Formats: sequence, structure tokens, C-alpha cells
Amino acid sequence: MAHCVVKVVAQTQESRYYCGTGVYISEDNDVLTSAHVIDSLHVWVYHNGVIYHAEETFRDNMLDICILKVKKQGTSQYAAMTPHCILGQQCYSIGYPHESNNSTCKVGAILAKNEASNELFDYMAVSILPERGMSGSPVFNLDNKIVGM
Repeated sequence: MAHCVVKVVAQTQESRYYCGTGVYISEDNDVLTSAHVIDSLHVWVYHNGVIYHAEETFRDNMLDICILKVKKQGTSQYAAMTPHCILGQQCYSIGYPHESNNSTCKVGAILAKNEASNELFDYMAVSILPERGMSGSPVFNLDNKIVGM
């Protein structure tokens, strides 16, 4: 699933740069990331050695999610999402830690979840340790479907 994961770079009004991770979620070049990564005038995604400009199209600060539209020709391969995960199930996350241009895969397990409905849960805890730059990284189940972020 690494082919769907991108590095997100955001420039603030103070000309500071923040980096995080995102994932393509549609063939229309929509990228899901964490809202707290995107607080800026300019946003880019880095994917397969190419930098693309992106524009915020949706934000929910309560859920800490943001959807970006990547401005590029053609369609992208994307990851499917599922609201179903099982406690104790193995999972993995792919992201760009420490402002690196190389992605990293971390393996863990689903430790806890609190479901708000059949389609959404309030939180999910995994044994994968957080790391700077991994904000917005998708969490995949072993069926390669996104179960969280």
C-alpha cells in the first residue's frame, strides 16, 4: 500500500514548514491527512519523487481530518477504507517520519476502539508508537484496507 501514501508539506503564514503524511483515498486524487498538519497558505504532496500542489477541500477539526485535492494529471491508485477492525488484530502504518523523503512501515496491533456507530468510531488505539512526521499516516489491516489514521 506504500504506493498510495504521500508526504504532505505545508507552509504557514510565518513561512515555516510542517510535514506529515497522507494517503490517496480516491481515483480523483483526493488525499486524507490530519487537519493539524494543514494550517497554511500552501500545501504540497510528495509522491514517487514528484511534488504536486494540493488544495484543502474538506476539514473537520474535531475529528482531526482534512481532505486535499492534488493538482495532477491522471488518476492515482488509492486505498480502500473499512470501518471494521478487531481488537488484537495486527495492523501496520506507513508514513514519513522526521521530515524524511523515505517512507517507513511500522507494525503493531489494535489495542482499543470505541465505536460511535457502525460506520464511525470515536477512537482507535494501536501499539504503533507515534513519531514526528507520521501525523496523518493511514493504519491498515492485514487486508490492506484503511481502518484508522
